Amino acid sequence: VMSPLVDWNTVIDNPEMKGIHTKNLENGFDPGVTRQAYDSISPANYKTLTAPGRLQLLYALHDQLTPAEKMKEFSKKYSISKVHGYEESHSTILLNSEMYGDYGAFLDSLR
Repeated sequence: VMSPLVDWNTVIDNPEMKGIHTKNLENGFDPGVTRQAYDSISPANYKTLTAPGRLQLLYALHDQLTPAEKMKEFSKKYSISKVHGYEESHSTILLNSEMYGDYGAFLDSLR
């Protein structure tokens, strides 16, 4: 999994979302209901159907959508041991050739 949004609450808590929160309130949306909706789709709240040994987590250390600490918590919670962090952001991770090498090695290990 590359740069996953493992907990949608990190989006709600992101300062960049302030304008959206204001619009939601103006339109009658209760912040608690929004949080409940995000909780219902957050991978952090569900067990994976895939065995942890068949998962790899590739994440950007400077991801504004999912902080590195959340990725570490998620991997620990679900016993995902193949975890790699890169000195990138959510979008620039796609330009990191090391990430693709790690991904390829992981796929080869599944054979």
